[in-house]
Amino acid sequence: MKSFPLFALTAFAVICLTAPAIAQSQQPTIHQIRYYHIRPDRMADFQDAVKDFNVALKKANGQHPYTIWSPLSGDTREFVRSDFYSKWSDLNSAPVNQEAELVRATARILSCTDDSRTVIVRIDPAASLPLPETPPPMIYIDWNQVQAGKGPDFHRLLREDALPAMKKAGVKAYLVGQTTFGDTAQRFEIVIGINDWSYFDGLTLLEKGMGRDAAMQFFTKRAALLAKREQQIYRYRPELSYLSASQQAAQR
Repeated sequence: MKSFPLFALTAFAVICLTAPAIAQSQQPTIHQIRYYHIRPDRMADFQDAVKDFNVALKKANGQHPYTIWSPLSGDTREFVRSDFYSKWSDLNSAPVNQEAELVRATARILSCTDDSRTVIVRIDPAASLPLPETPPPMIYIDWNQVQAGKGPDFHRLLREDALPAMKKAGVKAYLVGQTTFGDTAQRFEIVIGINDWSYFDGLTLLEKGMGRDAAMQFFTKRAALLAKREQQIYRYRPELSYLSASQQAAQR
């Protein structure tokens, strides 16, 4: 029996954003982010094709869940698919039935795009919170490219300073990882689940979790380690995502 490709007839070079919150039997250590840049006249076709793919995947008894996100900042024609895995071998395509239908749906999806790429991030469990059962309504993604040789210092800053502050601030979805494939290895992904834009009103999470003075010191330490920083906001698209039965029940 052959295997099927998920949205891909060739390997793409996820975030993402990534982007994030799929619970599995084990806490994931790998985040795969696929970016799809949609042709301006094919936005509706792309979304219909993804829905058809999910129908075919369900018929084929596909077990691996994934989420779809659309940007609220940056390039608004770029949809993101987010997959989590517990080990590298999980990235191998799983054999299923209905392969022809899935391949047709995949081809239709790709016909709606003018570009695509994939980024794979190794999650740092020691700097992250366990992923929630269901995705948050929105995610704030903070990409940090550190200076050469400063990766260990940046990791330590996130583990020892940022994570305790996030816990104290009551954050429910918080993920930290470092790019392994598809981008520079000096790039770190930080993902925070949020409910809406009010997240940006008032104090930052670090200020809430460690106090203003300590947060200012943190920002100074971080700035000394970074070469570049990029921040984006995405919203969860449940109608385009493929969730497990337990996730669907939790989402209702």
